[in-house]
Amino acid sequence: GILWVGTANGLYQLDEINDSLIPVKTDPEIPGWLNSFDCMLEDRNGRLWFGTLWGIFIYDRSNNNWEHIVTTNPDKPDSDIDTKINCMIEYHSDKKHQVWIGTRAGLKVYDMLSGELFHITPKNGYPEITNAGTVQYLYLDEHDILWASLAGVTLIDLKGNDFEIQRVMSYPDSLYDERAYCFYEDEEGNIWVGTEKNGAYVFDQNLNFIENHKASSWTPNESNTTYNNMVWRIYKDPYDRLWMSTGPTCIGVFDTEVDTFHAIDVNVGSYTPGRLIIDPYDVAWLTAHDGLHKGTMEGDFDLKVSLYDNPTLPQTPIDRILYDSHDRLWLITRSS
Repeated sequence: GILWVGTANGLYQLDEINDSLIPVKTDPEIPGWLNSFDCMLEDRNGRLWFGTLWGIFIYDRSNNNWEHIVTTNPDKPDSDIDTKINCMIEYHSDKKHQVWIGTRAGLKVYDMLSGELFHITPKNGYPEITNAGTVQYLYLDEHDILWASLAGVTLIDLKGNDFEIQRVMSYPDSLYDERAYCFYEDEEGNIWVGTEKNGAYVFDQNLNFIENHKASSWTPNESNTTYNNMVWRIYKDPYDRLWMSTGPTCIGVFDTEVDTFHAIDVNVGSYTPGRLIIDPYDVAWLTAHDGLHKGTMEGDFDLKVSLYDNPTLPQTPIDRILYDSHDRLWLITRSS
């Protein structure tokens, strides 16, 4: 397989033999100020989809052909905000084959069978979509319900011939105006939604509200700030521990048996903990602004880490981390 690397300055392929990145040119070639690749998708037919600041580019490896899909909203022909792609997700059934697209100006769907792009807007028959704001995340659950972080959280039932759209209600008010940051589906089919200001909301398979978890309620002695209650990542490690990026230390473990959050006090200097991965050997890897930290769990709720000292790894901010099936750790840093 080939590793494709999207950056804010173009698309690259990894040359593992020479340990270098090979620049990839699209057709048509993307202007320099728009040459940013923010998301990727490989569809069921093996084609590669790339979300850029200039719409979508599709690459067919079978014939080395590029296709450019312009996502401009015809109702706003002079605006380029609809062409800035945040996320994509594929849906396939016996009767449908679609790619759903989240942009900085709302939600789109591309019909693979007809080759048509459709804009989910009130003018196109969807009055439920009243806020054409950014769609940062998309999640497709096992019941063919698409969860979109649009105007809070919007649900779209993809099974029928028409899109059935539902706004998510929750306790005590709603998620109508709550910005969603992440989604997670647990083993019972419950959906967890991490939000900007009010912690994590949990819904059952029938979309009924179950509970709302806030770090400020778990740690009442800490300052009750918006930052403490933000949940920007939910991650389940190989040992069935549920981690959340929230709370006074911005990282912690959620004990699902007693519905209690345990804030993890890790030492990364004056920086904020970033993304965490627990590898299959129970080694913890934690990103931060000063580099990569390595450590181990001591008990279920105590994590000890220290800055990973390796001469080949620069001590620079790390934005993303991935542990692959070959026991390799991939990092996206501010320098490479």
